[in-house]
Amino acid sequence: RKHLVTDAKGTKIFHGIAKAVILPFQPTAAEVAFAVEVKAYLKHGYDEAGKLDKKDRPAVGFLMATFGKLASSSREALKSALQRRVEVLRGTQSELDDESDVAFDENAASGVGGATTKGKKGKQSLIAGEAKFVDQLLARLDALPGRDSKLDGFANGLKVLVASEPDLKVLIFTEYRATQDVLTSTLAS
Repeated sequence: RKHLVTDAKGTKIFHGIAKAVILPFQPTAAEVAFAVEVKAYLKHGYDEAGKLDKKDRPAVGFLMATFGKLASSSREALKSALQRRVEVLRGTQSELDDESDVAFDENAASGVGGATTKGKKGKQSLIAGEAKFVDQLLARLDALPGRDSKLDGFANGLKVLVASEPDLKVLIFTEYRATQDVLTSTLAS
């Protein structure tokens, strides 16, 4: 229970409901175009899931839902998972790499057990044409100009908040390790 959480000295961290602040950002035209491509990949995956046997649909649905969450988190989280997904589809990574320090959902997105099937050439996606989609998304992601506008908007908004309230305490939640890593490095600089 959140109201019982304390710091190392035993002092309660949460003191009732705090003011929530939305930090706006303006995506670039290239980021908006990329988001349209990600949505097309997700739609394709869901459409393909509808053609599968009932037992295989949930795995593909989970994969698509996870990639949707990753895309809303950060460029880095999505890139990390897409790279692992390509590795799984090419057979260069096991489905779940237990030695990885990557957050579970990022790894799960790349290797959901039911989202691949054994074929003549190793693992094959249950989603027709998925490898091509993923390769194209990775290429477009790498080609995006500039920094992540969501990350910049967050960092700039946080800077303004802290400047206006120097004693402000901020708690940042993120689900993905890659997002956590880029937030840490951005906020440290």
